[in-house]
Amino acid sequence: MLDKGVIILQNNCTVHCAAIITELLHKYGWEILPHSAYCPDMSPCDYDLNPKLKEPMRGFYFPDIEELMARVTQEIRRLNKEKVLYKIQKLPERWRKCIELAGDYIEGFE
Repeated sequence: MLDKGVIILQNNCTVHCAAIITELLHKYGWEILPHSAYCPDMSPCDYDLNPKLKEPMRGFYFPDIEELMARVTQEIRRLNKEKVLYKIQKLPERWRKCIELAGDYIEGFE
């Protein structure tokens, strides 16, 4: 999974931009999606799947990777049905719009 073209969207905080983090991401060959200094239309927290997955799985023990993967898949499908992943699914379109507008703010873009 780590070798299949992962793209990381992160903000520009010091911890995310630290040399050790950047080096690790480059070591795995992961692409870092550049993020402008202030761009509320592209806030990484809007696209962060981890908290949405962690909460319903908290407190469960998974004896092997297959059971974990099955549960993650189940939760992603549930989140998709509940329209929780709407912003994540809109990310490519929002990114394209930001590029077209050279990073200008996109008022009311959904």
